[in-house]
Amino acid sequence: MWVCLCEQINDQALTVSYVQGLKTVKQLKQAKQLGSTCGKCIRLAKQKLAQLDSSLIQVSLLT
Repeated sequence: MWVCLCEQINDQALTVSYVQGLKTVKQLKQAKQLGSTCGKCIRLAKQKLAQLDSSLIQVSLLT
C-alpha cells in the first residue's frame, strides 16, 4: 500500500526505514522527503509509525 504516492514510499519502505532508525515523521521528511510535495500522506505515515511502535512494544513484552 502506498503511504506517500508523490515520493513513491510504500508501507514496506516505511517499515524498512523504521527498522533502520527513522522512527518519526520529521526523520522521514528529512531522509525520504515524505510529505514534501502535497503533505496528504503525513496522517497515514503517523498511523503506520504508531502501529510499528505498538508492534515493537508487544514483541518486547512477550520476550
